[in-house]
Amino acid sequence: MGQEYPDRYFFTAFLLSLFTFALILLIGETYIGGGIGLLVYFILALVNYYKQIYRNEPLFPNDFIQIGQLQNVIPLISESISITATLLIIGVIVTGLFAWYKMPKIKIGWITRLVIFVPVAYLLYSFLLYDDRFTESYYEEYTSFMPWNQQNNYYYNGPVLGMISNIKLDVVEKPDPYNQTVMEDSVVNANEVSARSDDEKEKTVQPNIIFFMNETFWDPTNLDVKFSEDPMKNTRRLMEEYPSGQILSPSFGGETANVEFEALTSYSMSYINPGGNPFNHILANDNYPSVVSYLNDRGYYSEAIHPNGGNLYRRQRVYPNLGFDQSTFLDDMTYTKKDNKQFVSDRSVVKELLDTVEQQEQPAFIHAVTIANHLPYSEDKYEGGSTIDVSGEGLSPDTERQIEVYSEGIKRSDETLKKLNESIQEMDEPTVVVFFGDHLPSIGANLKAYKETGFGNEEDQKQQAKFYETPLVFLSNFEMDMKKEVGTVSPVYLAPMLADALHYETPKFYGFLEGMQQKLPAFRDMIYMTPDGETVPSPDELPSSTQKILKDY
Repeated sequence: MGQEYPDRYFFTAFLLSLFTFALILLIGETYIGGGIGLLVYFILALVNYYKQIYRNEPLFPNDFIQIGQLQNVIPLISESISITATLLIIGVIVTGLFAWYKMPKIKIGWITRLVIFVPVAYLLYSFLLYDDRFTESYYEEYTSFMPWNQQNNYYYNGPVLGMISNIKLDVVEKPDPYNQTVMEDSVVNANEVSARSDDEKEKTVQPNIIFFMNETFWDPTNLDVKFSEDPMKNTRRLMEEYPSGQILSPSFGGETANVEFEALTSYSMSYINPGGNPFNHILANDNYPSVVSYLNDRGYYSEAIHPNGGNLYRRQRVYPNLGFDQSTFLDDMTYTKKDNKQFVSDRSVVKELLDTVEQQEQPAFIHAVTIANHLPYSEDKYEGGSTIDVSGEGLSPDTERQIEVYSEGIKRSDETLKKLNESIQEMDEPTVVVFFGDHLPSIGANLKAYKETGFGNEEDQKQQAKFYETPLVFLSNFEMDMKKEVGTVSPVYLAPMLADALHYETPKFYGFLEGMQQKLPAFRDMIYMTPDGETVPSPDELPSSTQKILKDY
C-alpha cells in the first residue's frame, strides 16, 4: 500500500503514532507504552490474517465484543493455531521485557502527561469517530472507503483505515427517513403485500415443532471430486419424500448465531453493520419478539439445546430474551457422548431433544443447534479415520484429507437425521422437524478446497448463491400443507412458512413476509434472488415493486 497509495500509508502511520503516543502518556513510561502498542498492532494483524484465511472477511471493530468469550472460541480453532508461531511470540515478548529491564527508563511526570494527554485524547477521539467533525475532511482526502465491499475496503485502504471506517456506535443504523408517517405508510403497504387473511384457515392439531440446525451441514458432492460413497444419501432420499429446498445462509464458514438470529426473529443480517452480531449486541440486552414468543402465546413449551457453553455468543442471556422457557447447554445435558475427539455428537443432541419432547404434556418447540461438524477437519478427528475416500484431479493431499474428514462428519449427521425421522414417525403426537445446515464449511486456508475443485474463488464467493446454500427439509409424521419444492429461501421465512403450512393465525409481520417471499424468496448482501432463481448483486437491480417491499421490511 505504501508504494501504490503513499497518502493512505502515511495517514495510517500518523494514526498509529497518535495511538501509541496516547498509550505512552497513559502508562507514563516510553518503552513499555511503545511495546504494548506494537504488541496490540501485531495481535490485531494476526487475528485479521486468520479471519481472512478461514472466514474470507476482515476483522471488524464489532468483533471485539466477543473478546470475553475467548475461552469458548479458542478450543474451536485450537488446531489452526501454530505452536511455533505462539512460542515465537512469547519469546519476543520475554526478550522485549528483558531488554526493557536492562535499559534506562524514560518516564514522564504525571502533570506533563495530563496536560498533553487531554488534547491527544481529543484528537484520537476525533479521528476514530470522524463523522461530522473537522477530521472528516482528512478521510475524504486521503481514503476511499467502500462499505459495500469490505474486502476491497480493507485491501485498498489498509486494515487500520478499514477498521476505522467500520466503527459504529450502533449495530443497526436508523433508516432515513424514519418517522411516524413513514411507519404508518409501511403498515398500510404491509397489509397490501400480506399473502394471508387474519384468521386461521381451519382448526388444526398443534404439533411439536423442532428446529434442527446442523453445524456446517452441506452437500460436499457439490465439489468436483469423486467420492467412494454418497455421504448424505439418507438426506437426499428424505428431501425427495418431504418438502425440501435450500437455505440461503447469511454466513460462510462460521457465525452460527447469525443464522439463528434470522431463523428465530425473521429479521435479516443484511441490515446489521459489518462485524455486528445481533446475539451479542442486541438480543443479550433485552426481550425480543421471535417465533419462540409467538409459539409460547399459542401454548407451546419452548426449549433451546446446544452442546456447548452458554457464554459463546452470550446464548445463556439471549435464549431467555427470545422467550425460551428453558436453555440447555453442555453442562445441563443428559447425553454428551462424542463420536469425534472434540465435540458432542449429533446423535446425543437428538436423544436429548427427543427426551425433552416426550416429557412435555403440552406441544413443544425445540430449537436444537449441533456442533459435531465444526472445524478443524484434522486427520485424527474420528477414531479410525474417514470411511469415505475422495479423489480428484489437481487435489492436494491436505485438501483431499480435509474433504474426506468433513464428509465423514456429514455421513454421521446424515445417519442421525435418518434415525431422527424414524423416531418421529413412531411418535403418537404430531411432530414436524425443520432440518437445515447453518453454513458451508471453511476447508483449508483462503478457500483452498473450493479453488482446487473448481467450485469458485474469493470473487465468486461474494456474489454466487452456491457459497451460501445448505440443505433444508421439513420432516413430519402427518400431512402438511406445503409444496414439495420449496426452492431456495432465506432463514427469515422459515417461521412464516411453517405457520402457513399449519394454518396458524399469525402476526401481520408473518403475513407480510409470506407476500415478500413471493417477490424475493432469498436475499443476503450482494445476492438478491428473484422468483425465477436468478440473482442480482444489488437491490437497486430488483423490480421497483420489490424494492418498495424491501424498503418497508
